[in-house]
Amino acid sequence: MWAKTVKHIVWSLASIIVFLAILETGLHLTSTNPHPRGYDFTVNRAWDFPEVFLKDKDLFWRFRSGQTITSEFFEGKTYRINRQGFRGEDFHPVKNGFRIAVLGNSCSFGWGVTEEGSFAGRLHTLMVRAGIPQTEVYNFSVPGYTSFQGARNFSRYVEPYKPDILLVTFAWNDQWLAANNRPDKEIKMPPRVIISLQNLLDRFRFYRVFKQGIFSILPSPNWDTNRNILSRVELDDFKANLAEIIRAARQDSTRVVLMTSPIPSMERYYGISKQSVMHELHRYYNDAIRETAASFTTGLVDLAAIFDRRSDLFDNVKQDPFHYNIRGHVLAAQEIFRFLDDQGYLPSPLKPALPDGK
Repeated sequence: MWAKTVKHIVWSLASIIVFLAILETGLHLTSTNPHPRGYDFTVNRAWDFPEVFLKDKDLFWRFRSGQTITSEFFEGKTYRINRQGFRGEDFHPVKNGFRIAVLGNSCSFGWGVTEEGSFAGRLHTLMVRAGIPQTEVYNFSVPGYTSFQGARNFSRYVEPYKPDILLVTFAWNDQWLAANNRPDKEIKMPPRVIISLQNLLDRFRFYRVFKQGIFSILPSPNWDTNRNILSRVELDDFKANLAEIIRAARQDSTRVVLMTSPIPSMERYYGISKQSVMHELHRYYNDAIRETAASFTTGLVDLAAIFDRRSDLFDNVKQDPFHYNIRGHVLAAQEIFRFLDDQGYLPSPLKPALPDGK
């Protein structure tokens, strides 16, 4: 009796596995790679692209490590993610020289530009040219991250590398409307075992098709502007998150430099004599960055004010007013380097070798 029951169970499981294998193969052959739209965030769709991101209990999402990937999420562009789960070459735990860490969102990640073209990459080049010995610039930025995620990212991933300088830039994702009026601090993730199972299943296209079917029959969220009024990170929490990062970094004698977040000029975005709620709200968050830097007497590179003098640092301000172009990254790297040099944050450069006999 038991043998017959076990045989039926094994046969049923084998049939299901074979069916799913055939279905998965068919979806691959037809190039079907669905990205079902979830409703957890109003703009950032990281969870909907499991080939790029893993769900994470504390950070909500993080990169799948050790891959060079082209994705619809990246608008068809290709990025290299190292074995630590961040952009660029692998990070080395043992520090042999001067180390700078960049903590931020898609702007500091270098959205739309190459590794070398990002301000992190260009800053490294400027450091090398200046003769700063054993320079390392590690980019811990992740698209879609708020300062809430940034504080956790710092304590979990950045702090163990003991950077000499920490460059911090957030604002855009913080100010964005919270889905279902739930700020980041109120989002509750499932238990880790459930998240691990989801991350495993998300690699299979049949599972994504199943999720797409579920989402298609669920009612869409009601984006009532009278009810959905909270940002992902409210201003007071934004300042508190920045303060948390500063305090944690200072415990390791890491010098923190806050950076304001550039935005296209109002005139170029809307034209003369127009109003922009987005610009006004962004100004509040940039002011919060300036206030935090002043209250903690920490470094500040006011990129927003510097960028405001130029009109050629954003390519298509109507479609993307968030990510500055290659010229913007060049300018950002130059201004960061100038600040670090002027404030004495950098070690002395290597002296050029003298000719023989002198």
